[in-house]
Amino acid sequence: MVAEAAGAADTPTFESARLGDVRDSSIDGSHAGVVLGWKPAVSLTEGIARTVDYFRSDS
Repeated sequence: MVAEAAGAADTPTFESARLGDVRDSSIDGSHAGVVLGWKPAVSLTEGIARTVDYFRSDS
């Protein structure tokens, strides 16, 4: 999704794990919704697009 938003080729390369690398990572915002009443204001796709735009701007 990031490569698509950035207009880059989607050809990742995979290397052997390095000491200290995080093997797996994931997030589930549903608990924040239950506890805090939080819900995302934008979709993941829109958030990635906004992030790419931000880093491309002079801001």
